[in-house]
Amino acid sequence: MESILKKLNMLEHLQKFREEKITPNIVYKLKKKDWSVIGITNPADIMRLRVECICHGQDRGETKYELTKDMINALLVLPLKIWGNCLGYLRECSSAE
Repeated sequence: MESILKKLNMLEHLQKFREEKITPNIVYKLKKKDWSVIGITNPADIMRLRVECICHGQDRGETKYELTKDMINALLVLPLKIWGNCLGYLRECSSAE
């Protein structure tokens, strides 16, 4: 777990992972409240950790993730909205010329 956290610049959470006996092969099973106990609440950080742990986990059975609205919004919807706003702005600028 240490190498994964180090790779993701999240080493400050290592002690909590050790205390809770969290290993890479069970990270995908953690629920929102579990992440809160660990101290990781950013949806993008949670997904980065989950993806990285897939490569290291030994239990490679069917993997299921709990995707909350916040996670989907942070990973998909928000970037698309921002990109759409940028395109709209660029169209306005080009039509003003």
